[in-house]
Amino acid sequence: MRIDESLRLADALRCQFQTDAKSDRYRVIESNSILDNYTIVDPLKIVLDITTATKSPDYLRRHLLEKYGIYVKQISEKSILIDIVE
Repeated sequence: MRIDESLRLADALRCQFQTDAKSDRYRVIESNSILDNYTIVDPLKIVLDITTATKSPDYLRRHLLEKYGIYVKQISEKSILIDIVE
């Protein structure tokens, strides 16, 4: 995948997560005070706050992979890091 395609995909995913009907269960984190320096400057990284999710973090990881083909780079009880790779 070319970098411009990766950037478009990251933007589309970010928009999808922000407008999803189930977005009350998770949200895209974009606050500079929460994200680390690498995530702030990398538009290919998407961090989701899952503290209000009704499913387990592992379930969400599997769901993203099986339904959408999205690989989760890191996961914790509070957040998921998605890294769109070229």
